[in-house]
Amino acid sequence: MRYVLTTLIVVALAAPAGAQLMGSGHWWPYSSEPHDGGIPYVGDNPPVIDGVLEDWELEQAYEIWWGPSIITEWGDKYGYNRGPDYTPDRVKVGAAGGLDNNLALGDEEDASEKATDKDWFGHFWFSWDEDYFYVSARIQDNVFDIIGDPEKGDWAFWTRDGFFLEWDLAGNGGTTRGPDDVAVYLHPMNIDEAVYSMQTWGAGEEGEEGNHMYGTDPDFFRGSQLAGGPTEEGYVVEAAIAWDLLLRGAPELKDEVVREGHKFNMTLICPDPDGGPGYGQTFWGRSYGDFMNDMDWWPDFYLAGPRKVAVEAETWGRIKAMQK
Repeated sequence: MRYVLTTLIVVALAAPAGAQLMGSGHWWPYSSEPHDGGIPYVGDNPPVIDGVLEDWELEQAYEIWWGPSIITEWGDKYGYNRGPDYTPDRVKVGAAGGLDNNLALGDEEDASEKATDKDWFGHFWFSWDEDYFYVSARIQDNVFDIIGDPEKGDWAFWTRDGFFLEWDLAGNGGTTRGPDDVAVYLHPMNIDEAVYSMQTWGAGEEGEEGNHMYGTDPDFFRGSQLAGGPTEEGYVVEAAIAWDLLLRGAPELKDEVVREGHKFNMTLICPDPDGGPGYGQTFWGRSYGDFMNDMDWWPDFYLAGPRKVAVEAETWGRIKAMQK
């Protein structure tokens, strides 16, 4: 989808009963049971970061998903607060409870896919252990684009497919960024495939001093791992993000943060340029406007204990690791 795309998902102050969404103690309903934001511990059987999303890896993780159809589904159920507003190059839909969709049509994009899940639809899985925060993603996307815009340089992650996660690791909320507030961008590729495969910023660092790319300083990423690439319907990503990277600005918080039961805030932003000079993006858990920098409105998660995993899954996991 070559367009400026903004999917805004925030908690509305005056949402109808039953329609209030995440943040401020609320959980995203399109997620694994029991929809409580609990990210499972997988230290006894961690995923293998090879770009292959195995069933046993996904079954032991916490899953969330969203896309244009969910905006419509939510609006049909609870009502719309704006639109649908259709113009020749854009669709704007605002659903009750703070679900907002802003889709634009690229010049070369199939008009029949406009504002549909063929534009972009994402499934994400999260898990953790003492060393890493794990994330896997399977994205449906009608144009795979990791080349970007050479004129904007390697750092311009918004010109390429992928996504970034942003954490308020201490769970303090508010609008003031601190050393525990950090973002990591993941492209659908293997970590040595491009200088910008994994990027990070934040941790209290200001301006360009806080911008780091894996290819220019691999050691800075503290052993983080990344694999992925295109599929017939879009792309996949697997990553192990080191806690030592996420907490580089506040290492003294590691014992407090990396433990079962710890609560924190996390949000996702997913650029999707589709080969064009412009770019689109979906937001999950915060809006492009008023709540963009208010971490109180970001979705709530916590580090949970392990899920029950079948013996067969554990066995296959070990076999897979041995074959690497």
